[in-house]
Parts: sequence; structure tokens; C-alpha cells
Amino acid sequence: RNPTLQKLFMFLGNGEKACSGADIIRKGWDDNHWPAPELTERTQPDETMMTLTIETGSNEASQKTSQETSQKTSQKIIELIIQDKYITTQKMADILGIDRRNVARNIKKLREQGVLKRIGATKNGYWEVK
Repeated sequence: RNPTLQKLFMFLGNGEKACSGADIIRKGWDDNHWPAPELTERTQPDETMMTLTIETGSNEASQKTSQETSQKTSQKIIELIIQDKYITTQKMADILGIDRRNVARNIKKLREQGVLKRIGATKNGYWEVK
């Protein structure tokens, strides 16, 4: 609501116009199957109090969904590596539409499970699917 702060964040590259950020946040919330946050407003003569309640914690359903998503991502990573053994984690992230750190985390799990192996140097090496 503060235009000066909005300009400051936009200048720093962290702001957006036309409230498009709210849609992105809501989509991320829905994609992760999280319960919708609850916003309540209490107005008194001299002040207005707004409370945002977000349900946290890990229930069995969200853990199961998270595991299934991780397994699907791992499978897609393996398929990408089969297509191009020289593929980078950034290229995988771009193709899958996820963060590079998420790709790296999945690759780490696959390496620990013995499914993937890195042959050669970090920049000049390639992936091998066992």
C-alpha cells in the first residue's frame, strides 16, 4: 500500500506491479496442497487488527504427497539424463520448472541410492544411470 516502499522494492528487483505476486503465492500454495490461510480482521474505533493464520505441521497426507512429488521429479531427472548425459542441473531445473537446488537435492538422493553416478569433473563430466 505504500508507494514509496513499492518503488524501493521494484528498484531492488524484488517488487512486482499489479499485485501479480499474490496470484503466484496462491498458485504455489495450491500446488503444494497446503490448507488455505485464514485472514481475519477486527476493527475497533481507533485501530484495525488483521490476523493471518497459517496451518503448519506435517500431516500424513502432505508427507505422502511430498514423497510422490519427489519420486516423480526423480524419475523425470533420470529420463532427462538418459536423453542427455551431459545435461546440467540448471537445464534440468529449467525443463522441469523447479528450482536448481531442488534438482540438486533429488540428484543427491539418487546418488545415495546408487541410481546415479557422476563420471569426470563437475564441469566436464557426465551422468551415468546405473
